[in-house]
Amino acid sequence: AFIFGTQRTEASLVEDGIAALKAGETTTAQQLFSEAARDSKGDHAASLYLASGSAASRAQDWSAAVASFSSALLAEDSEILQQAHYALATSLFYLGVSKAKEVKVKAWEGSIEHFKASLKIDAKDKASRENLEAVQKKLAELQEEKTEEEKKQDEETQKKQNSEKSGPEEKTENDMSLESTADKSEDE
Repeated sequence: AFIFGTQRTEASLVEDGIAALKAGETTTAQQLFSEAARDSKGDHAASLYLASGSAASRAQDWSAAVASFSSALLAEDSEILQQAHYALATSLFYLGVSKAKEVKVKAWEGSIEHFKASLKIDAKDKASRENLEAVQKKLAELQEEKTEEEKKQDEETQKKQNSEKSGPEEKTENDMSLESTADKSEDE
């Protein structure tokens, strides 16, 4: 980015990102950290993507958080990588919360995979373990709920098919009354 004809340095982008974050301007901070990360390499870039994702998380912009944390997965440093997996897993969970069931299931399955990846790096991470278990439980409940909805739809379809099969053969009282009225008028 250029301001007054000069290219902004990574350091100024980071400083401005920190200032924006302190001022509560999370979207601006996220954009500044992402821009700084694109100008960086390796673990330093990954750390800036973590900062970008954190700012997006504060703004509850889960799509931007997922994108930033995904970019941080390029880290070679195991601590940064573990943080990236953990943050990505958390963001995927929240991204899925407000989505339709199919999208929610996919997001939550991704969340589970990244919590597992976080635990492969740090098996003692209590937060990753607890969150993994919580998301697995939520996903199982969602899938059970989905199965119940499918059963309900199947029952409705079955009822509809049964009523279509038996509909024309069964005569209602109204039909019988009409027939007897027709018979009487033929007799007269």
